Amino acid sequence: MTKDSWNTNWPDSAAAIAAADAALEQADDAMLWMHTLPDSDGGYPPISE
Repeated sequence: MTKDSWNTNWPDSAAAIAAADAALEQADDAMLWMHTLPDSDGGYPPISE
């Protein structure tokens, strides 16, 4: 990756991996509302408005 002449934005592999990891964490945090957790009885709640 560091020897690719087209790669001008991320010549340092460690920085590229850190940026990608941070972006994935941010995306995961943004989707937390979609996680459906089971009820205390172990079942899933009904879908209702």
